Amino acid sequence: MLGLMTISVTFASSVFSTAMQPTLRQFGVSQEVMVLRTILFVLGFSFGPSIFGPLSELYGRKMPLFMGLFIFSIFQITVAVAQNLQTIFVRRFLSSVFASAPLAIVWLFFVFLGCDEANDKVGGMLADIFDPVDRATAVAIFAANTFIGPVAGPVVCSFITMSYLGWRGIEYITAIMAFFFATVCFFFVPETFKPVLIQQRAKRLRHETKNWALHVKSEEKPVDVKVIGHNYLLRPIVLIALEPILVLITLYTGFIYRFLYLCFEAYPISFQEERGWNMGVGELPSIAATVRVLCGCGIIIFFTKVRFQSVLEKTGKVIPGERLIPMMIGGVLLPAGVF
Repeated sequence: MLGLMTISVTFASSVFSTAMQPTLRQFGVSQEVMVLRTILFVLGFSFGPSIFGPLSELYGRKMPLFMGLFIFSIFQITVAVAQNLQTIFVRRFLSSVFASAPLAIVWLFFVFLGCDEANDKVGGMLADIFDPVDRATAVAIFAANTFIGPVAGPVVCSFITMSYLGWRGIEYITAIMAFFFATVCFFFVPETFKPVLIQQRAKRLRHETKNWALHVKSEEKPVDVKVIGHNYLLRPIVLIALEPILVLITLYTGFIYRFLYLCFEAYPISFQEERGWNMGVGELPSIAATVRVLCGCGIIIFFTKVRFQSVLEKTGKVIPGERLIPMMIGGVLLPAGVF
């Protein structure tokens, strides 16, 4: 279910790429200007985690997750009814800020010192639910969804754009899908953050026992804006400045994501303009990206279950270097695939 929520928001990130020609004709602008419809949405993904990360550590996972998802769904409707490009660009950017809630809360891991004396690192929902071995599998599946969504967007909505629904129809359909997944998951996805669960238990016991002194240690600490700013705004900058490995992995991940979205802009040129395919058929080559993502997901799961788990059983601890083997395979296959 967490994966479905992620597919709905990443689906929206690329869905508008199929509407370039209709919007070009309607608003009379160049292709370079229309590229902003995708750029601004992806840019919003970089701002959202700084908001929803702290909220998930203060108020639990569920409330910020669904707050962001429902507001994102509403913004899809506002894009559909927009009458000018400025409105479309601004609203797509704002919708992506809220769309980053599932990405930030479910699987982005935040280094958060001082929240719990017993733990230095507090992660997302996947860390709340799974042990190290199963977590690697869950992260692989969840990460696959973050790439399947952008690929599915152009393939599905190219045919919708060709129909009588037009480019506004794809935004309405995206909103319907997002509302549906958000509503279903709201009733079935529980709160998973341990401090919040303990607070809820203490609150219930206070009413059951009438012992109003019952509380947990986290309730003794007021919300400190300075601490939040240090842990969530300053600490990532410090890590980027002092950790070369983190810088390199960040640049590499950013390159991969840029390459993926570059394909969404290049495929229509290659297959529609140069080869003369129609809008729908011209987006079908994007399905190859889904096949590649599923292959990569399978490789990670295989190494996790076969090698990583056996090393964990022998040594009794997690060996971080064991996670690098699938990454090394991907590092070789990516440039080969580009050629």
